[in-house]
Amino acid sequence: MNDAEALWRGKTDEEVADAARQLSDYTEEGERIIRGELRRRGMAEAPPTERPIDEWSSTVVNRDVDDTQLVVVGTFSNTIEAELAQGALQAAGIASLVSADDAGGLRPSLWLSGVRLLVRAEDARQAQEILGSSK
Repeated sequence: MNDAEALWRGKTDEEVADAARQLSDYTEEGERIIRGELRRRGMAEAPPTERPIDEWSSTVVNRDVDDTQLVVVGTFSNTIEAELAQGALQAAGIASLVSADDAGGLRPSLWLSGVRLLVRAEDARQAQEILGSSK
């Protein structure tokens, strides 16, 4: 049993049932774990979930950003720092995306190369100015 499975075993039946009603909000691995917990408890099976193939291609899903035009404007030691910087950009009206090679959040120890903050190429200069002034 991995950490995520242990976490769901500790949830109440009501919490598991609530999660089962919102399976599309979870990654495929999260859905697998929730479905397994439903079976383990003998609860009603959730209906099949449909999601676009690329919905979970990054840690933070942001449909406002076209990934063919992204550039890195900052590299951070963890997602918390990256998301704080992302908030500063969002306040300035700049769409951004946090990218962490961490197995969907299950293995934060994989942040060896850092957590990247990406923006559209045309927003890069303004984003770097904002991030530079926030340090």
